[in-house]
Amino acid sequence: MYSPSSAATIEAVRKLYETTCDAAYGTLFKYAALDEIIGRPVQTARHIVYAASRELETKAQRTLQNVLRIGYRIAQPAEHEALAAQQHTKARRRLAHASRVIRATNRPLLRPEELRRLEKFEAALVWHEQALSQLDRRTALLESGQVHLDQTVTARLEEMARRMESLEKSLRPEV
Repeated sequence: MYSPSSAATIEAVRKLYETTCDAAYGTLFKYAALDEIIGRPVQTARHIVYAASRELETKAQRTLQNVLRIGYRIAQPAEHEALAAQQHTKARRRLAHASRVIRATNRPLLRPEELRRLEKFEAALVWHEQALSQLDRRTALLESGQVHLDQTVTARLEEMARRMESLEKSLRPEV
């Protein structure tokens, strides 16, 4: 979870959230207006927009959508699915890239400790890829109308999501 590092950042996130939480769906916030709201250029402080967007998503069931070279706008509820699909696609590409990087590692040059960490991480990536493939197959069946989602499948999907989250937490480097 994101935790702001300074009082100024916390205040900027709060201001942006308060400005956007009651705005009408489709409202466009141009970069100049956002710069004024947060008190600094958005181009150097996107983390503030991302934090405010997360607040909107959790507290107001809204999200900010980037409008290329113009600013951000409050997405219509019907647009959320497409936005989520875009994020899913990006995440899949990042996962595939991570797998390629792991496979490209010159393992004989690693110390035993480094090799163990790499193999643990690789196993987690393989598990993620398999889980996503399984979910993709189930989604395709659901969308084709061949299978109906029941409570058992829902419970299994939720458990799989919890396990993936737990794995991700265990792989994060300790600070």
